Amino acid sequence: MPIDGSLMQDNPVQSSYPASRVFKVIQNMYGDDVASTYLRRTREAVFAFNKNISDKDVLVKIVDDMGLDGEKIVTQAEESSAQKLLNEDFQQARNLGAMGFPSILMINEEKKDQYCRRTSIECLYSRFETSVRRK
Repeated sequence: MPIDGSLMQDNPVQSSYPASRVFKVIQNMYGDDVASTYLRRTREAVFAFNKNISDKDVLVKIVDDMGLDGEKIVTQAEESSAQKLLNEDFQQARNLGAMGFPSILMINEEKKDQYCRRTSIECLYSRFETSVRRK
């Protein structure tokens, strides 16, 4: 995906937390596949189309364009229950030793976590191989 990046100078994203909470609400309500679609569209919005994903209206439009109720979902994402869902992900990452960002967590079908501290291709490939061998 091409990245423009001028948004960070013209109208910087103040926080990715609002978009992350929307992701957790969608994941909780509709499952991983719909949440993955939202994640892809959010990445496209910020990186390719210079949309500020900390802006509520931008998030509502992304969700609406998926055929979901953007206003309802984004409003739910502002509730403490959505932050709780996000905090659970943060705790899982901490439990695996992740202390920095970005960190990569790979979870195989048995829900056994694999954590990669370095994002080198060798590390990623090693974790991928380990996950595949467990199948």
